[in-house]
Amino acid sequence: MNVGYESTQRKVLVDGLPFTIDNLSPCYLTEEREIIKKDIENKLFDIFFKYNQG
Repeated sequence: MNVGYESTQRKVLVDGLPFTIDNLSPCYLTEEREIIKKDIENKLFDIFFKYNQG
């Protein structure tokens, strides 16, 4: 899987000091995005399932 990234920048002031925030987001094809989403959902289910047991 060859992943490119989309970059966005935002400038903010914190206590009067300027900061630049760089955000990188992966660019996936629609099919890849669905596969990754299902994988994350499965991992989260495995993690939280044990907390649902009474």
